[in-house]
Amino acid sequence: MTPTITLRTIEKTDIPIIVQAFELAQWSKPTETFEHYLREQTDNKRAIWLAFQNNQFAGYVTLKWESQYEPFLKNSIPEIMDLNVLPKFQKQGIGSLLLARAEQEAFKEHDTVGLGTGLYADYGQAIQMYIDRGYKPDGRGVTYHYQTVTPGNKVCLDDDLILWFSKKHTRLKTISPQSIQTAPHFIWGNACEGWWLHQDEKFTVISELMPPNTAELRHYHKHTDQFFYCLQGELWIQFHHEECVLQDHEGIHIPAGAPHQVKNNSSNNVRFLVFSSSTSHNDRVDLEA
Repeated sequence: MTPTITLRTIEKTDIPIIVQAFELAQWSKPTETFEHYLREQTDNKRAIWLAFQNNQFAGYVTLKWESQYEPFLKNSIPEIMDLNVLPKFQKQGIGSLLLARAEQEAFKEHDTVGLGTGLYADYGQAIQMYIDRGYKPDGRGVTYHYQTVTPGNKVCLDDDLILWFSKKHTRLKTISPQSIQTAPHFIWGNACEGWWLHQDEKFTVISELMPPNTAELRHYHKHTDQFFYCLQGELWIQFHHEECVLQDHEGIHIPAGAPHQVKNNSSNNVRFLVFSSSTSHNDRVDLEA
């Protein structure tokens, strides 16, 4: 049976449960720490989330809105702090879920979130998770008690020797439908029409309309693969000295370098789509005047 994992913010009644759970794991977490976190959560200085697996406390994470690390503070970068998962619940994705929840909250108001990690072996698994989730070192070296460690100085390798990481929020572009009512329009051939539905460095999509008894020049593309897809009507394509007639919802692939000609021999309009690979610009060679 797949375990159920839930996340929620901390409440006062959770504190003794958290402390006892860490004591049983021989991991010291004083009551005062969580009382302080709860006060800061009430004052909107920090957010803290708890993870439960099948209603058993499994771990927690906090998000500090104003970091004590000077570069984060100056750049308004909130800091994810104190991510801990009890040993018996580790390697089950709980740490990643907690981290994702803190990131989600941070990215509501900020473009970047940061965190710091210790450097000895116990932090190895966490560091790998941070890298996998897109965190990068901030390039300022390590600090000890939030102060930069300069070359030649000696410091203790403990929890206060920190390497700092940050992650930028990747915002998705607004996606809107494209149609022949909104796409750029052009005229080609003998009163034929086209609409650029999509055009970028990867591929292009053109919607085309050919009136009755029209044809384009026989030609080929040096580097461009194309796929013709008939939407409505009958589309004649002369290809390899043969003629193919596409009906509604039929298509054909025209490889790069293959001479071809598209025609509408019917008495009705024909509508079709042309999908082209990324090299479709300026590589057309006409074979007739």
